[in-house]
Amino acid sequence: MSNLEENSVSSTIPTHELSTEESVIPNSEDTQPSLSQPNVVVDDNKSSEYNPSRLKSSVWEHFTKEKINNEWKAICKHCNRKLGGDSKNGTKHLHVHLGRCNKRGQLDIRQQVLVANQKKSDGKLTLKASSFNQDEARVDLAKMIIRHEYPLSIVDHELFRKYCHTLQPLFDMPSRNTIKKDILDMYENGKVKTMLELEANEGRVAITTDMWTSDHQNRGYMAVTAHYVDNSWTLQKRIIRFEYVPTPHTGDVIATRLMKCFLDWNIDRKLMSITVDNCSVNDAVVELLLDRSKVQNRFLGVLL
Repeated sequence: MSNLEENSVSSTIPTHELSTEESVIPNSEDTQPSLSQPNVVVDDNKSSEYNPSRLKSSVWEHFTKEKINNEWKAICKHCNRKLGGDSKNGTKHLHVHLGRCNKRGQLDIRQQVLVANQKKSDGKLTLKASSFNQDEARVDLAKMIIRHEYPLSIVDHELFRKYCHTLQPLFDMPSRNTIKKDILDMYENGKVKTMLELEANEGRVAITTDMWTSDHQNRGYMAVTAHYVDNSWTLQKRIIRFEYVPTPHTGDVIATRLMKCFLDWNIDRKLMSITVDNCSVNDAVVELLLDRSKVQNRFLGVLL
């Protein structure tokens, strides 16, 4: 990770009715009303001819229906603006307001569309609602860059940006630095999750290391992989370190890097075995590790 270069409107609003220029992200100080509150509020002293279950349109997820001065009003849950709420008014004006509401946060902007879902069993096509979420799209973009080893600069490529906009006009392409931060955050979150798994695991951990030299950089790197059987007796494997190691790759250099890795991951007390790819340094690495206080008097085997 250290080598990375520096480098949702849950409504049925048609895309052409959205005015993204008028949509403003609220300040953190703004409070977002809960969308889970009842949709219809009626004064106890007044009778109601409406039933909440009759509010079929999804736009009512963003409005509360109240009777004020004997008139039904649709009150926006984001900005509290009052609009006509009588059934004879329809819901088109509510959709229009929702697309222009400045108090509506960006994370709430979702566009629901109907997508075809073909069932393999009978070959029939069914329709289901699908919504866009900016955060989920950014996570998938980061995963794509990691999996396919794309450069971070891909987010600046003109045709890639155009392609993404064609697929989803609402997607806000992150900058190179932003996607780099997203990737590093994913790594840190994954590290915490794996550390918790290793801590909760009752078994020991086997370590394998592999040294290799990059052809185009002529630099040596070390990968450290942890192998363990979890509490459900399933074999697990996690890469816990991948870093540049300057030459020469002697036993002392490798042992120092391994010990730092074990301490960072808090597994120095759970080691079972270590396998290195260079047999000539096996003995030196084990001897040096055994001399360090963190692994004194602990069983440490070497698989040749």
